[in-house]
Amino acid sequence: MLYFWEKILKNLYSNRASFTPLLMLFLLSIFAYFGFRAIFGAIGQDIRSEALIAAFGALFVLLPTKFLMEQEGESRLKGDKRSAVFTANLQDYRNFATKIIDVLKDRKITTEELSELRQQHAFLVLLGSNNAIEISRKFIETCQQFMESSEQSNDDGVGLSDEQQQELWELTIHFLSAARVGLQLAEDDFNFEAEKKAFNRLNDNQIEIEKIFPPRQELLNGFDDWCVVRNLESNQKKGLKIFIEQIKNTNPSLKEKYTKSVISFRDTNNEKERRVLNIDGINKKNHIKACFNVTENLNFFNAVKEKLGIFSVKSEAHREGKKQIVRISIPITQNLKNQIEPICISVKEYIKMQS
Repeated sequence: MLYFWEKILKNLYSNRASFTPLLMLFLLSIFAYFGFRAIFGAIGQDIRSEALIAAFGALFVLLPTKFLMEQEGESRLKGDKRSAVFTANLQDYRNFATKIIDVLKDRKITTEELSELRQQHAFLVLLGSNNAIEISRKFIETCQQFMESSEQSNDDGVGLSDEQQQELWELTIHFLSAARVGLQLAEDDFNFEAEKKAFNRLNDNQIEIEKIFPPRQELLNGFDDWCVVRNLESNQKKGLKIFIEQIKNTNPSLKEKYTKSVISFRDTNNEKERRVLNIDGINKKNHIKACFNVTENLNFFNAVKEKLGIFSVKSEAHREGKKQIVRISIPITQNLKNQIEPICISVKEYIKMQS
């Protein structure tokens, strides 16, 4: 009990501004008591002692109530503050992790990516844990060392070797682990050493798989690089650009990817981002060669062949069972923009079928 009242008095002393009204009320009560004591004395009953007891009883109720209300307000304020900090902190960790993945995804470091990493590192300094900040700094420094020691042209970025890729992935796992600790997740049983061993095993397996099935490297400058690689003439570039723009305008969810071998379109509204259409190139007859992704729905392909009768449409069996591929040959003409409308509609139907 004494401890409880000691806390109340300390709290009142530390908040002297809020204590002043209580002091004034107490003094006013004293003055009123002595001012009206003659009236109290004229009454036969011992009303003075009863009034004094009532006054002190009210004071004892008032002080604890005020203290508890202030404590509850402070707790609510601290809770709101922790929630806001946690949300902002989680976003900073996620943004930096996203930039890391962007570097590792294409096995290449560019000066632009390093600049973005530095910006995200600055945000981490504000709210991130010390360990996460140190690891993010080490990741950037390691990337800078790889670029400085490389003999490749930094204009297009520097490719990463398997060993460099492995080193950066290990730093990534360290960063994600530090981020989890910094977020102070309740009942978190994350085992860093076990995850590190498991991820190293996954990384080794991935290296072996990529030796057998090399990934298609995305071209840095997209459309322009693809035209250079294919040595396209100006009219071919113009026709190809019209074709791509029309396909995307009719189907906004599509996202293209340019590699040396193919231009592929994927449906970003699909969770697995399924491939929809490929452009293989432009042949000597000045025809754009394209094909739909494989499917077992033969009715769809028959409908496509009927709808696209103005083009050279061929279907062929896929190596995986009953699946079929429909290949399209689109001549580049002055009226290309109007001619490819049926293809755009067929692409939309294919997307709808896959969803």
